[in-house]
Amino acid sequence: MEKTFYTIKITRENFLKLISDLSIESLNEIPAGFKNNIIWNLGHIIASQQIICYEFTGNTPLIESQQISNYRNGTKPENFINSDELEVMKSNLLSTIDRTEIDLRNDLFEAFKPKLLQFGLKLENVKDAINYVPIHDAIHLGYSLALKRMINH
Repeated sequence: MEKTFYTIKITRENFLKLISDLSIESLNEIPAGFKNNIIWNLGHIIASQQIICYEFTGNTPLIESQQISNYRNGTKPENFINSDELEVMKSNLLSTIDRTEIDLRNDLFEAFKPKLLQFGLKLENVKDAINYVPIHDAIHLGYSLALKRMINH
């Protein structure tokens, strides 16, 4: 799992690089033809990891329940996200992965509830879930790269 956690962290560091030169207004912008924005994608990858690793195992997520409600599957940007909220997201982006790595070593995730994801992928245990995180994160990083190109035109 060490390589998987490394991959997650690198992908998330690339997300931080992607947003580093954008204003809060740009992060909140929804270009024509899109249904969300870069900051929603950032919140979504954090919330999704917390759902599949913590909620699916009956554990309390590391982030506030409102953050999960705002960014889970099926949601869309509803409000302007200010710079204070962005700083919380940036802080959670890597700290939640570091903590998940510790919690996995401490066998916190033994009670995993198998889940069939929307694309037909079945997660049987927490290791499946953790192996899925870098794939999911990379999809949203790619989507955010496309959003950034649209914003900068």
